[in-house]
Amino acid sequence: MKDDKANVELTIFRLIEFYEQGKLDVRLNKKSRLFLDEMGISYKRMVREALMVLSKSQYFRGPSAVHHQESNHNLRGYEFLVALYKEQLYVKFYVSTRGAELRSLHPSEKSPDQTFTKFK
Repeated sequence: MKDDKANVELTIFRLIEFYEQGKLDVRLNKKSRLFLDEMGISYKRMVREALMVLSKSQYFRGPSAVHHQESNHNLRGYEFLVALYKEQLYVKFYVSTRGAELRSLHPSEKSPDQTFTKFK
């Protein structure tokens, strides 16, 4: 459990560092793009605000393998549930040693299970 907490804290640190260095690539899925259009907020603003509030208590799942990119064994998926804009947003990042990708940023579709509370 202690190693899990340290891993999540390191991942959050790296995500923010990659963002500041311009190494956070945004490749939002259709559901996320539609949500941003409905909100009338740019993805740049929402990404910045989501990263500002990101904490280990919002960690949901991960690290998990990225199935559609088997050739990159260093790429891992991390999922968070972030309270932002009066919504509980599902946020999914893919993180590697060289950078990160934001793939999902939309309202959560399901209530979290017991694993979500493990760092609270």
